[in-house]
Amino acid sequence: MASWFETAGVLESVRLFMREHTPQAYIVGGYLRDQLLGRESKDIDLLVSEEALSLGRQLADHLGGSFVPLDEERGVARIILQAEGERYLVDLSQMRGCLEADLARRDFTINALAMNLFDPEAHLIDPHGGQRDLKEGVVRAVSKEVFQDDPLRLLRGVRLAGELGFRVESRTQRWMRHHAPLVITVSPERLRDELCKILALEGSATSLRHLQGTGILSAALPELQEIEHPLDTLESLESILPALREWPFFPRLLSHLAQPTAGDRSRLILLKLTTLLHHLGQADKHPPSKALNTSSLGEMLRRLRFATLEVRLGQSISLGNPLAWRLTFKTPLDLYRFFRETKGAGVEALLLSLADRLATLEGDMSSPEWQGHLTSTRVILSCYFGEEKTRIFPPTLLTGNDLQRQFHLEPGPLIGHLLEAVREAQVEGKVTSQEEALQLVEEILLRERADQSTR
Repeated sequence: MASWFETAGVLESVRLFMREHTPQAYIVGGYLRDQLLGRESKDIDLLVSEEALSLGRQLADHLGGSFVPLDEERGVARIILQAEGERYLVDLSQMRGCLEADLARRDFTINALAMNLFDPEAHLIDPHGGQRDLKEGVVRAVSKEVFQDDPLRLLRGVRLAGELGFRVESRTQRWMRHHAPLVITVSPERLRDELCKILALEGSATSLRHLQGTGILSAALPELQEIEHPLDTLESLESILPALREWPFFPRLLSHLAQPTAGDRSRLILLKLTTLLHHLGQADKHPPSKALNTSSLGEMLRRLRFATLEVRLGQSISLGNPLAWRLTFKTPLDLYRFFRETKGAGVEALLLSLADRLATLEGDMSSPEWQGHLTSTRVILSCYFGEEKTRIFPPTLLTGNDLQRQFHLEPGPLIGHLLEAVREAQVEGKVTSQEEALQLVEEILLRERADQSTR
């Protein structure tokens, strides 16, 4: 199969199959748009005259891919292919009426394009001026009704503009503003995915400001109405990340943030979303003096069907932000306790604290306060990503089973207390072997028994 993809290409493989199974098939939408812009695309959208779900299953079996029914009611299927280490998506939708009528129901002119799949030399079908708008850098709705047909297009239009560096045409903006309340009818999963695609953009704050100006953002995330200046901290975060490129461990930081959380989402996307919403339940947008109401953040993440792991990570980032603000004396034990308390979100909490402080300083990177915080964060992250990491996170010398067997202890909180005492002693360099660890546990147990006998 791999040699087939290598020699003929995914599109040609699809073309050969379709020629035998359907009389009409067109390449439509984003693939053609990206080809005209000279952008690489691994997503192929096809419009077919046959029943798309049945055809999609056959195509997936033929190419050895995975079949996903995206919309059974409208007849939309997706085939996920892995070829030569790359991931390709082939979406099939069933033609509704004639080709021209189907294109008229598309979202934006730059996506209302088609080409006969069976004739690579055929001319481009462009009834709504998509090529013109591509040249002018404009996102223009095909009609006012496109947002009523699918309100998710309200977000998609802004995301496309941000992704391509285009502007949203003025009349389209008016239609968006008018239809903004319809966002609440979009399923949580689709809303989550489109928001995350926007957050994946390098300048996502600019796109979100556009959504905020049309009322779409507050309709999609009503929780933002509780927050004053919700986008300031996100803008600060996006301005900080390029400024960190000079740090020697920056590639390792990027790799950490690129780690997947669920689906196509990453730690960076979740950090951005948490940054946007981290003030939930907090009246003052200045340095936190009390723990955040993370239950509000958790409820929002659950409402949008984020995975349990992502909910916990988002909450840990928020709770870690005030801890990062207060992290001044940086002994290895201080750092160990910080990363322990932040439960796997310490790196993100430090970056959020940088962005939060810069936002309170109105973006003044020359401020001594900001420079001091930046230097402190660099030292901490240098330890985390460098050789000092084994000092902050020492290897396990004892397990709970070891303690139960050696000291005849019952399972319970005491086990956790003793293990934590050993780890802290390791961080401080007081314990370096299992023998020393067992000796420390014995000393602690003797002290506690002596204390109990004198009470």
